[in-house]
Amino acid sequence: MALERAVHLGPLLQARGRGHRWERAREEIRAAILGEGWDDGLGAYSAVMDDAELDASVLLMPIVGFLPAEDERMRATIEAVARHLTDEEGLVRRYPHDEGGPRSTCSFWLVQCLALMGELERAEALFATVVAHANDVGLLADGLGPRGELLGNFPHTASHAGLVNAVAALARARAELDDDDDDCQLSASSPPAGGSNR
Repeated sequence: MALERAVHLGPLLQARGRGHRWERAREEIRAAILGEGWDDGLGAYSAVMDDAELDASVLLMPIVGFLPAEDERMRATIEAVARHLTDEEGLVRRYPHDEGGPRSTCSFWLVQCLALMGELERAEALFATVVAHANDVGLLADGLGPRGELLGNFPHTASHAGLVNAVAALARARAELDDDDDDCQLSASSPPAGGSNR
């Protein structure tokens, strides 16, 4: 991500000669992640190359624009996290043996990914579950306990940034869905080309 930003900022920074090197390095890293980051046994991208352990941080790939959420492997990765790293409420642990339990930030990452995939109902349901764990003034902790307790760092900045990003992703997904519905209604009510409106 740093190289991606550097490539775009290069002209503004007057980084003479370095832009091409940054682009090459970016493409080498991308190829390595796509080639070595995928684990066939896991059926998902792993956070560490040649490691078959699932980690919720892979949900950042579509969030930062590395791959679209609709990409076949990315979709499989998102679903693998939803199947293997969630508790009975659907809240997301960072990795399988995360002793801290589900984490609000990771859960908001999944909300964003579901919204990006067009799974709006699932995204909205998970969002409601996560925010139900906030305290009486709307603050969240890093960890979410099984009886609603707030665990770890509190209040947790990354959790609240995740909340804001999740709201934005949900709003964009809802707007796209509404636009699609409007287009369908317009198509249904428009007369065929060359036809009469009588």
